Amino acid sequence: AFFALDSYSLMLFGGFFLGIAGTAFAVGVPFVNAWFPPEKRGLAVGIFGAGMGGTAISALTTVPLSEDLGRTAPFLITAVVLAVYAVVAWLVMRDAPGRVAPTTSLATRLAANARLPITWQASLLYAVAFGGYVAFSVFLPTYLKTAHGLEPADAANRMAGFVVVAVLMRPVGGWLSDRLGSIPVLSASFAVVTACAAIAAQNPPVTSADGSNLTLGTV
Repeated sequence: AFFALDSYSLMLFGGFFLGIAGTAFAVGVPFVNAWFPPEKRGLAVGIFGAGMGGTAISALTTVPLSEDLGRTAPFLITAVVLAVYAVVAWLVMRDAPGRVAPTTSLATRLAANARLPITWQASLLYAVAFGGYVAFSVFLPTYLKTAHGLEPADAANRMAGFVVVAVLMRPVGGWLSDRLGSIPVLSASFAVVTACAAIAAQNPPVTSADGSNLTLGTV
């Protein structure tokens, strides 16, 4: 994507292919699930999902790398890291013992899943939960810069803090789901999200009167 820095259309084109890497999450969840019994899958998937902490690393390093090494540096470093991980995954990762490969076609399996109400219910919940997380992590730096006048580095650091909190809660949520069940944990989570959204809608300050930072306003 570094060749498209001056073209929005080419940036979208490069972002599309970069987004393909996101399919690793869709593949990784069932991959991890297969290695654990149902009563331990919440914590296992939560730990796996904590890998989203890479977003925080990106937020903390992108601006300094761009300023010190040029705008192409973050893209090139990301490409190298992905290539190295692909090699390591190919050499190390294995399917869980006893895995049975599907015998029906992809279209048949998709149609069967589409007929299940839980498929659409879970999709809606996931769109709100994870979709909201992604949207907020992407938009937060822009919001902090435009609405509160923060410097790019400060806005990126605050976004990183938001991501760190979210990432740390993934294993906690999985652990609670293993013990309390998924429905109570989801209900409590969405209640907290609703309350936080109502607070955020009031546009709380992110700096005090003397100009010092306030973490609460960002969170």
